[in-house]
Amino acid sequence: MAPVDPSLSPSSGGDDAQAARLALVKTRALARKVVGERTWDEHALAGGAALTCAQGEAVVLIAATPEVGRPGAAAMVYRRLGAALAWADKARVERRLLHVLVDGRAGIIARQAALFADPPTVWEIDGADVRPATPQPYGPVLEPSAEDLGAVQPLLAAGAAIAIEHGVVLAEIEGLEVGRVVDGRLEAGVGQFDRAAGVAMEAVQTRDQLVANVVRVVGEHRRAGAPPHPLNRLERARWLRALALADPSIVDAAELSRLELAVPRPNLVEPLPALAHGRALDQRPVVVAFSVGVNLDAVPLAADAANRSMPAEAELVLVTPARDRYPALARLLEGLIRPTRQLSVEGPWSG
Repeated sequence: MAPVDPSLSPSSGGDDAQAARLALVKTRALARKVVGERTWDEHALAGGAALTCAQGEAVVLIAATPEVGRPGAAAMVYRRLGAALAWADKARVERRLLHVLVDGRAGIIARQAALFADPPTVWEIDGADVRPATPQPYGPVLEPSAEDLGAVQPLLAAGAAIAIEHGVVLAEIEGLEVGRVVDGRLEAGVGQFDRAAGVAMEAVQTRDQLVANVVRVVGEHRRAGAPPHPLNRLERARWLRALALADPSIVDAAELSRLELAVPRPNLVEPLPALAHGRALDQRPVVVAFSVGVNLDAVPLAADAANRSMPAEAELVLVTPARDRYPALARLLEGLIRPTRQLSVEGPWSG
């Protein structure tokens, strides 16, 4: 049986319903500035709103997340293009007739949109007005200091693997972060709050004890056949990547190394793809994107990272478990300018 297409669900509940109404009012007002007067059909969507008209045009609002003060909240904006494009496909709207209104991070969305054939028009919201969004240039690839690389050595000696993202030195066990170097100092733990607790525990435990404990606990759960647990539910896309880094042949590659996203990863729970790059079995350059679950934005985020680091002819391979090969993802891949294909690889987790 073919998997069911995921869709964006309407908001529900009192606060959500009010937010949906306000989003529709805002989208209607801005749509007049973009395409003029139209008779619109309204669509309330999670995280924004959409309008369609008889002329075939559509306007989608990608709204800023309500958790404005939360670190990493802006990620909720820069990873919504895939959902907007998937909605347009499902509504049978041609992408060239789609207008995407972005309330925050418009330059990143415009950069991602340009990677698709017949791309939508991206507009940056400026108060009560809009203007065409300009693709934001890529930032430089940041290299860590020798001191930071040295600081992470206790975790590496305990069996973790090193990962460098936007100049930050991390340590991982089967794709799950177990520590990072912050201001030249190693902090062991899974996530920001666990690392903070580890710093506090240094009053009663040695650094070696803390490192050994986090490696032991994570290792018990981050293994094939382990019972379901929060530690083996987090970052499953990065777990798939860890498998492929150890054995590139499972994704038809000869060699692979980690590739960072073009945008920083804000935390361990945002459903972002994990990437690697290298050579395929036929020696051609390849970018491999790993995604688990319903993640429509895996495609534009992966294409964005590939465009930043690899030549245009490098193939983009999207790797998911078989149950996550949604038709919506296939349609998004087919819309990219870059050559693409899909592969299925099963994860070692249970449940």
